[in-house]
Amino acid sequence: MKRCLLTISLALMPATAMAEKPIDLGVMGSDGIIRPEASSDSAPAQKKAGNQILPHIVLKTQKQVQAIIGQPDEQCSKGKYGIKCSYKSGQFEIVYINGLADWITYNNPKNVGFYPAALQQLGISCPITPSKVTTSGDMLSWEGTCPGFVSAQIFSGGGKAPVPGDFREVFYIYLKAATP
Repeated sequence: MKRCLLTISLALMPATAMAEKPIDLGVMGSDGIIRPEASSDSAPAQKKAGNQILPHIVLKTQKQVQAIIGQPDEQCSKGKYGIKCSYKSGQFEIVYINGLADWITYNNPKNVGFYPAALQQLGISCPITPSKVTTSGDMLSWEGTCPGFVSAQIFSGGGKAPVPGDFREVFYIYLKAATP
């Protein structure tokens, strides 16, 4: 496995975020996904760290998602696009479209700062190059440039994230896997 460090200077990052040493993103597994800590690529999804759940629930059935993150908080509701369920006291909200976890909202992810590499810390391989990331105030967005997703957005919160550098915390992440 290869340790991955981030030393970039982007207009997206506050000047105070530029530390003298690079930001440690973690270890890149044989699957090309950067994880905060070394982990076995063959470990079952249930054993993955909390922030590594997203890649394991995208485009999975309700039964498969429940095996990974547990039962819904309450009864799921039927909406215009599919069945919507909330998990882990509202931390995850999932809309199942055509029976698969397609639209996923991850509220208040722990230890994730508001910067372009945040999705990579969560196991989602979105590019961090400025030409691939759209910024709009308190939002970072990827439209068609994030492999395996139609779109991905990160929305910032108000407080400081408990990560190296001077980053705001992430309020929520919104992913659309197959259905725009």
